[in-house]
Amino acid sequence: MENMDQVQEEVRDRQSALPGIIDQFAPDLAKVMPAGCELNPVALLTALARQESTMGLHGGRSRVEKAYQLGGALCRRHALDLVKAYGDAAASSWSSWQIMYVTAWEMGYRGKPWGLWRDGGAVSWVIQYMRRRAFARGALTISEVADAYNSGTHRDEVKPQHYMDRVTQFYGAELERQEGEDGSSCRA
Repeated sequence: MENMDQVQEEVRDRQSALPGIIDQFAPDLAKVMPAGCELNPVALLTALARQESTMGLHGGRSRVEKAYQLGGALCRRHALDLVKAYGDAAASSWSSWQIMYVTAWEMGYRGKPWGLWRDGGAVSWVIQYMRRRAFARGALTISEVADAYNSGTHRDEVKPQHYMDRVTQFYGAELERQEGEDGSSCRA
């Protein structure tokens, strides 16, 4: 078992690296945003990471999603095969953005579940997920993107309002931080 000092150092390293990863990949996110979408990609990636993992504070641990475990409501077809092969690791979400392994697999990821643990490797799948589930379906606002990120689409009656509100709050806070830092609301 890791000692607490090692775990704390790992969390600090993860948290200090995350803003650089966000800055590096924000232009990729901007490229998949539709015309008319005026969201700030740095603020969007930051807000989702804050909501999903408190900006990496959870130490990069995966989160098992019960619905994807054996016998769970969403453990069917290829998800079932993946859970049989990798156990709870396949029924888990990974990285500071908590991308589901099964979701990444559906989009073409063919690595092992724990390959999504590193933020630098997971962020491209997070961007692809937003492209497919939010932007390709017409999401233009922070609430719509947050809804799609959490529930799979913003075009249904399922509205995770608390989640949407928190992502919107974190998004606004990041915009304010950016404005205070350099006098503008865009870094990407």
